[in-house]
Amino acid sequence: MCQVFALVVATGAGAGFGLTYDAKSAFGGSKLQGEVARFFNMAYAAAGLMLLAAAAMALIIMLSVYSLVR
Repeated sequence: MCQVFALVVATGAGAGFGLTYDAKSAFGGSKLQGEVARFFNMAYAAAGLMLLAAAAMALIIMLSVYSLVR
């Protein structure tokens, strides 16, 4: 069951990166300034934290499975 949550979080992180990239390019890409640029940077940071959380969950799942086998 934990594997499902790890996959959902990893999928959400990938979707967040993709949506942020597409939306940023639709709004002008690198020419953005001010609050709009800050918004997209925060969206990238949030997606990165989700990806880090998915990696941490995968590591914890692998360690717990290893300890159950022993």
